[in-house]
Order: sequence, then C-alpha cells, then structure tokens
Amino acid sequence: MLSKRFVPNVGEDNSPEMDEGWWASVLADEEAYASSQKNTPSKASSSGLVTVDWNRVQALYERDEVVSLQVYGYNRGGVLVQAEGIQGFVPVSHLVDMPCNAHDDERRQVLNDYVGRTLDLKVIECEPAQERIVLSERAALAGQGRRRQLFNTLKPGEIVHGTVTNVTDFGVFVDLGGLEGLIHVSELSWGRVQHPSCILKVDQPVDALVLMISEENGRV
Repeated sequence: MLSKRFVPNVGEDNSPEMDEGWWASVLADEEAYASSQKNTPSKASSSGLVTVDWNRVQALYERDEVVSLQVYGYNRGGVLVQAEGIQGFVPVSHLVDMPCNAHDDERRQVLNDYVGRTLDLKVIECEPAQERIVLSERAALAGQGRRRQLFNTLKPGEIVHGTVTNVTDFGVFVDLGGLEGLIHVSELSWGRVQHPSCILKVDQPVDALVLMISEENGRV
C-alpha cells in the first residue's frame, strides 16, 4: 500500500500508523474490482479449454519468470492468453500497446489487434482456489527476478517513484518498475477527493510513501 499524502519534506518522518482493519478494508475494495474483471472473451480465435498446470504457474510466479503466451481472445477489460498448461488474463492496464485514455472504439481495435500475437508476460496473481491467473506485459519489461528484488529491498516509510498504470473508483495503481502498488483513494490527498482521476492520470509519474508490504499477497 502506498500513500501520496504522506510524502514528507526532506528531514521529516510523517509515516502514519496503519491498523489491520484499515488494510483489510482496502484489500476488500481491490478484490471487488478484480472480481468484476470477467474472463469471458467477446472475441476468441480458439475455443479449446486448457488444462492448467497449477504447479508450473505457481513456480513461474514465485521465481518471477517471463513466459511467452498467445492471445486468443479479449473482452473490455483486457486480453485472454494461453499456452500448454496455462490460461490467463492480462488487464488493459498491463498491456504495453494500449494508449492511455483510449475511447471505446480505439480500445476495442487495439484489443482486437492483440489477438493472435505472442506476448512475453509475468504472472502477477496466481489463485488456484478461484481458478484465477493474472499476467502482465508491463511487468515482463522489467526482466526476470525484478519483483523479488523489490520485495527484498522495499521498506515501509521509504519514498518510491513510479508511473500510474490504472485509475479506479477506489484508488490508483502505480508501476514501481516490475511491481505494482496501490494508492488508495483515502491516501491521495488530505482533502476530499471526488474521484482519483481528479488527482492523478494514467502514465503520470508520481512519488509515494510505502505504507505496507505484503509479499504473500503480492501487494505494496
């Protein structure tokens, strides 16, 4: 979890005290958003189901390895990818060639152009119980092992620099160079925020304070 409110001036330490109840409520918002991103394709070039090798997917996630998968379909939220033993979803915000603030027709055309392409990706979420695999093209650009390196070096209270990848009703996602962090709407400003898009835009650089790190859940 990140904060834009608490980015201190030089020499100051304004790190807030966070409690588990607050953290749980933030994660609930994020999970509600994630569950709304359905993996049903509006266009598909292959209808065959893939038997997922969950051990392989988990190993790819834990080792932070890059894997090549083919795009076989898409929906409004992103593209669907598969290869032997893997079938997953790449959100729009994790696609390199998706323009920021693309209108619906442009978004649909870009997604359609992705079908049939082979992408280098990283697994950023692996949840066998929910049969959920989420991958990122942006994260793959950072190279293998970058996420693990960031988890090993990032500390609460540290100032990080990143780029906004997605703006939602509940907050802003920020690419930290191989790892994605969330600035909850409550951490964007000291004043009332009508909507996160009033504060930050996609592709905008931002400095933020690291509040909490959960390597188990793959979140900052």
